[in-house]
Amino acid sequence: MRRLLSVFVAVCLVLSFFSLVPSAKADTSGDYTYSIAGGSATITKYTGSGGAVVIPSTLGGYAVTTIGDSAFKNTASLISVTIGNSVTTIGGYAFFGCSYLTSVTIPNSVTSIGDFAFYGCDRLTSVTIGSGVTSIGIEAFQSCASLTSLTIPNSVTSIGDFAFCGCTALSSVTIGSGVTSIGSAAFAGCTGLTSFTVDLGNPAYSSSTDGVLFNKTATLLVQYPGGKQGSYAVPDSVTRISSLAFNGCTALDSFHIVGVNSRQ
Repeated sequence: MRRLLSVFVAVCLVLSFFSLVPSAKADTSGDYTYSIAGGSATITKYTGSGGAVVIPSTLGGYAVTTIGDSAFKNTASLISVTIGNSVTTIGGYAFFGCSYLTSVTIPNSVTSIGDFAFYGCDRLTSVTIGSGVTSIGIEAFQSCASLTSLTIPNSVTSIGDFAFCGCTALSSVTIGSGVTSIGSAAFAGCTGLTSFTVDLGNPAYSSSTDGVLFNKTATLLVQYPGGKQGSYAVPDSVTRISSLAFNGCTALDSFHIVGVNSRQ
């Protein structure tokens, strides 16, 4: 009997401990459904009428730090988004399929852009990526067919697979000094792209005088600009060519390969 009582007391103590641990709660305010955890707010769903949206800096008295997964997904009425300086994370699929979205301002506070975050935003013409972003997720901007130019700041270290694949209006890409990982086919199918420019201080990648993207030692041809016209002779230094490196190169007349022994 005494042993049974001891077990009962122990169970009660455990249950009382868990009752003291604050749990995430969901709430609504205006056009937003949000949850609170760890003293900050995550937007979980937008229910507004769209147009030009400014993400609030606080909800329920808590700083908005995260735009959650799928929060604005398929909101066709969304035209522009300004993200507040409290936000640090843009979740996966956050703005997926927002087909009328034309411009996005991503502040310096944001450190990561999730997988598929802006996938299929085919009217998106202007994206400002803040200097705090360190990672751009898989297919984050895939099929953003109206995006015309792109500057990737020095803070970014990784660009995910297919991140900008199919951005057919993209004409130029500037890659900062911090990028050390570019995923498979990150810029494949960019049929309007004529040049890459890589910061000279970048330790992992380089661009040639004619705008082709290589690794630092020019032994790997990472991506040929899809809209570059004429013929091309692959440099003698190249021993590998990335998969889909010439994908979408509809303006390329011919190319000549010397010394290449493998494909990445």
